[in-house]
Amino acid sequence: MMRSTALLCLLSVSGLCYLTLSIPPPQYHYVSLQMNYSQAQTYCRDMYTDLATICNSGDLDRLVQLVPNWTASVWIGLEFGDEFEWHWSLPDQRKIEFFNWRAAEPKQNNTQDSCAAMDPNGQWFEDNCQIKRGFVCFDGKNGSNSHIFIDDSKTWREAQDHCRGTYTDLASIRSREENHPVQNMSLSQSMWIGLFKDPWKWSDGSNSSYHFWKTNQPNNFRGDQNCTSVILNDKKRGPELYFCYTQR
Repeated sequence: MMRSTALLCLLSVSGLCYLTLSIPPPQYHYVSLQMNYSQAQTYCRDMYTDLATICNSGDLDRLVQLVPNWTASVWIGLEFGDEFEWHWSLPDQRKIEFFNWRAAEPKQNNTQDSCAAMDPNGQWFEDNCQIKRGFVCFDGKNGSNSHIFIDDSKTWREAQDHCRGTYTDLASIRSREENHPVQNMSLSQSMWIGLFKDPWKWSDGSNSSYHFWKTNQPNNFRGDQNCTSVILNDKKRGPELYFCYTQR
């Protein structure tokens, strides 16, 4: 039986995720009503557009600034879906059209999260995200748009944290032309790229792949955690996402 959530404050969003600076960012509205997730979703759809969609770290920072200091956590529109889909770690609204899977990949297993790595031949394979290996970061700061190979064994999530903290994100590969130079960085070893598979989706139907999970989340504690909120009661560490209970 699904548990109902504790009553929390919520956020709603008016607008869509943006790809370029010519399109204004989404407008968030803080609503200080106490509701469970389903009630919050209905309210936001009636009064605005939907529960908040977060496209990147800038959106998350702006969202946090709207929330009073005494608020412990707020609902956002990230929820558990029915299908496991592949996403790039670097948020992007474009549909994934290029894959370079090796034979018999990806595995026909749609019951657990997975991550993608590149072998020395430049072909991709699905693997357990907890395995440690080197990885490739994308650096888009100051217009550099370059890739950096990190010869330091980390889990996929640890690699993502490193790339986001030092550069921009794990590498996204959108074409065969982009695949080849990344392959040349591998030093004849398999390495993580920014492709991952999970069932999480945004309430407004956005394709944003931006997730900023708290350490050891998501873990589906008790087997009934289907929606997400932002925890805010430790602002020195910054906002983090954690699972919540929902009643459907």
